[in-house]
Amino acid sequence: MTASPYILALNAAEGVLQIIVARQDEGGSYTCLCAEDRQAPSQGAELLAPALADALERLCLTPKDIGRIAVVRGPGSFTGLRLVLATASGLSRTTGAWQAGLDYLPLLAASALQAIPANRAAPRQAWVLTHARRNLVHLQGLLEQPDVLLAPHPVCEILVCSPAEAVLYLKNAPASPAASLVLGSGLTRNREFFIQALKSSESLLLLPPAFDHPSFDALLNAVTQADYGPTDPTPLYIRPADAIDNLERIAASLGLDPEAAKQRLRELTVD
Repeated sequence: MTASPYILALNAAEGVLQIIVARQDEGGSYTCLCAEDRQAPSQGAELLAPALADALERLCLTPKDIGRIAVVRGPGSFTGLRLVLATASGLSRTTGAWQAGLDYLPLLAASALQAIPANRAAPRQAWVLTHARRNLVHLQGLLEQPDVLLAPHPVCEILVCSPAEAVLYLKNAPASPAASLVLGSGLTRNREFFIQALKSSESLLLLPPAFDHPSFDALLNAVTQADYGPTDPTPLYIRPADAIDNLERIAASLGLDPEAAKQRLRELTVD
């Protein structure tokens, strides 16, 4: 790892490209030097390199000045995750910067818990639902830590389920003393359904789409707590890529033998 105090954070998990550049001073405090986001639902590959180059140029920095890189590793868009993970890996190999992976759902939970004041002293829960694919969401419950700036603690593994199954889970989850926050793109895309299905659940507070992406404060806090190392972060894929599920159709459209394509995929992905 280089001795540089500059840290880069990248997120493209869900259609918004987020870039943070921060500096750690000698006392251990962090100062955010640049925080920007760009709507990039299908143009992340075209936007990331120019946006990053522009941010560094405005700060009079070069990639070699970056000592650590924190990158959101999932779950989320396969294209977005691969984009930032590959970028971080390439920068690390050319500059010696160490890397850390950030889990996306705790970032969303932390954003909401930090932004919404607590009415009680007891820790609160946040239920994060993000879009997985049509009629599927990622679902995870997270518990607020005594210090709200610490990453919330998962109370269950990440589930992949339908919105209807998510409702059953939310209704039967152990109640917390304070109202549990419910947020994320999975809620936004199915908002009317969740409003109707959960209208009798007074212990759940459904948050607006403003909480569908991490706040810069939550990202910066995660950067300060991350565990950096010399190896690439492992991507967090919860479900198979659409291309894998549609491999036979894709292979046929390209004039390839579907069974040969499956065998080639197995060869490429074997540990």
